[in-house]
Amino acid sequence: IADGAVTEAKLASGVNTITMAEQWRLSGNVVTSTNTFLTTNLEKADSSDAGDIGTGMSESSGVFSFPSTGIYLIIGTGAFYQSGSVTHEFVGLEIYVTKDNSTYTRRASSYGAILGTNEEANTTCMFIVDVTDISNDKVKFHVRQQTAGNLNVAGNTNRQLTGFTFVRLGDT
Repeated sequence: IADGAVTEAKLASGVNTITMAEQWRLSGNVVTSTNTFLTTNLEKADSSDAGDIGTGMSESSGVFSFPSTGIYLIIGTGAFYQSGSVTHEFVGLEIYVTKDNSTYTRRASSYGAILGTNEEANTTCMFIVDVTDISNDKVKFHVRQQTAGNLNVAGNTNRQLTGFTFVRLGDT
């Protein structure tokens, strides 16, 4: 074995490795006319070529729970479109985190604009969270729009449109 080769012994000696990674998505469109949390049409990416590592996230009514303590990278991507005549000066996706399983705080936001009929917007936001208690540390995703009117949050069961990536980067 070459001197610089990575061995199990070297990995076991304290080098952090990614032990969990997976993606979730909206399996179908969600139409909303107000600011709202995403609570339906959520699925783990399950196409035949989708990959994941380790025991993944669990989800209930849009609330995601972590499988173990650690430092996690959360990436949220929102895909939006307007099929009616309402102009949305901004639309966005936000990441909300709780450390007490009750009070959620907005920790990341990303916004785009839909300025005409049949236009689209895409946004991406990220947050790194320190999960110290898997019973209390949770995350959920919020859609924000400036103008009331039917906004389509795009989803598809076969590909990532609006989706969420979770990667455990290392120990807390």
